[in-house]
Amino acid sequence: MPEDNELLTAKEFASLAGVKPGTVTNWIRSGKLKGTKKGRRWMIPRSQIETLGKKESKAQTAPDAASKQAGAEVESKLYTIAEFAAMTYLTELGVERWLKAGRLKGRVDSSGTLKVEASSLKLPHLKHLLRS
Repeated sequence: MPEDNELLTAKEFASLAGVKPGTVTNWIRSGKLKGTKKGRRWMIPRSQIETLGKKESKAQTAPDAASKQAGAEVESKLYTIAEFAAMTYLTELGVERWLKAGRLKGRVDSSGTLKVEASSLKLPHLKHLLRS
């Protein structure tokens, strides 16, 4: 039985989490995961798998600040991935990747489809990619 303090490489962690190793290193750099550098490799405690799952479930269920202030009846505008890609110079695949990496704000709508929140259009790292 694996121990919680067992260290995994980014590749091993990615395999368990069902993502690419590059995604794991991005998560470490952005603070979503805790990891340490051992030589040229990132080492991540196995216990971070549970932490990652908790953070993702909170992100999907937590209401954004605008809807908290305006009340539960106010729904922020959501765009499909295709609509958001058409408004930016990102491809649909790029939009999906940015959502999964946390670079865009998104959530699953009532039909179970992943959508992008309109507030993502105001993010500083996206402004230069907006179509005029």
